[in-house]
Amino acid sequence: SIQLLLRYEGFDPGPVDGYAGSRTRSAIAAFRAANRLGDGDRHDDALLHALTHRLGAVGHSAHGT
Repeated sequence: SIQLLLRYEGFDPGPVDGYAGSRTRSAIAAFRAANRLGDGDRHDDALLHALTHRLGAVGHSAHGT
């Protein structure tokens, strides 16, 4: 879920419960700002791509690839 990915990246989404509450929206806005994805607190394809791309890059570097 987006909440788990945000938490992994160090942005506290609050409880990982599948609901985009105020803390999740704040974490989305902070991640978007930190990664130059524009303003806003909603998830979209650009946000998901950035989160999963960063996760893949971490996974590859951890395995030496």
